[in-house]
Amino acid sequence: MSRLLAFPTLILLIAAMGCGDAAEAKSPASSESCRDCHRLLHPRLIADLESSPHERVPVTCDECHGDDHDIIFAVKGAVSPLVCAKCHEKEWEEFSRSRHGRYLKEGKIDPMLREHYVSVGGCSVTTGCHSIQQKYPDGAVGKCGSCHPTHSFSNHEARNPRICLTCHAGHDNQEYEMWQRSAHSLASPSKPGPIADCVECHDTHDVSAGMTHGLSPVTKIDPPLFIPTMGMEEFQAARKIMLERCAPCHGKRFAREALARADLWRRRGAILVQAAADLVTKLDADDLLPHAPENRIPNPALGAKLRLGGAQIYDVDASLPERIYYDMRFHLYPALWRGAYHNDPERVVWEFNDALKTSLDLLRDIDRRVRAEAERREAGK
Repeated sequence: MSRLLAFPTLILLIAAMGCGDAAEAKSPASSESCRDCHRLLHPRLIADLESSPHERVPVTCDECHGDDHDIIFAVKGAVSPLVCAKCHEKEWEEFSRSRHGRYLKEGKIDPMLREHYVSVGGCSVTTGCHSIQQKYPDGAVGKCGSCHPTHSFSNHEARNPRICLTCHAGHDNQEYEMWQRSAHSLASPSKPGPIADCVECHDTHDVSAGMTHGLSPVTKIDPPLFIPTMGMEEFQAARKIMLERCAPCHGKRFAREALARADLWRRRGAILVQAAADLVTKLDADDLLPHAPENRIPNPALGAKLRLGGAQIYDVDASLPERIYYDMRFHLYPALWRGAYHNDPERVVWEFNDALKTSLDLLRDIDRRVRAEAERREAGK
């Protein structure tokens, strides 16, 4: 056996001698016996723990993880936020009000997308970004370790924008890149770090407070859109919170006008996406949608019929109009309105807005050609 293979094997044998017997016997684990094993298996984890605030309290391993090895192994060491709430009650209350602390779509979409092999796109709370919204056997939702690196639990690192980058980046969630392009990311002349990090605007645990999750109620004559318009009272309450967060650096008039411009861009984008949805829906209603849904693998939640939006999935036989709509709704539109609120105007106007318009033009062209072809077929009968 080579040395490269022998060394890890030796480590595992030693670990098995220390940890395996305890697991087999299902005996309670003391904090010291945990450290004996994990100092060998995961030395940096123990070093993080011993430099953390929990070490100074002190908090023992079993107070967070329990002492039943079978349960610990079954949940892969995961700790419910209700355990953290025993000491951090205020933080838990704030977190549970935020979107981070709520199960994704109340669990309606996750079981459908988790294992469905034909789905492309869509989110799951079992892996990836939405693991912060995972649900535990005790009913709690949330993963404190998504922001507070375990086992150091550093508050300093929790407000580092790179923590948010883990999820808030990519095609539809470009907030980190948008923040980097804004003046907020520049070094502050009056304090360590940037002028404004994510926490400065979104607070620590109730990250959703102050965010307007819907279109602003600016007029009563707007066309019906797939994004609902907020009630005036709810909108004003959220906007008041956000204006207060802008106030240390900006005058209220400046902040109010900047947010109103972002509201307008979100509405403009929604109008373009709604026009695309109307085109695709009409093609389907007129039996002109190529590769009609009834001829494909059915949507596991809705059966063999067209679905646009939330539970939309598609397979290799899905139509091009559906794919174009999907990209508009789930990639370009989120990037547009998030860029509007994160002070990235150049990309909002010339990248995301232009791409939405181009996609809509393409859909209209497909609609014209499909209908013209249908008329030719009808005339040739």
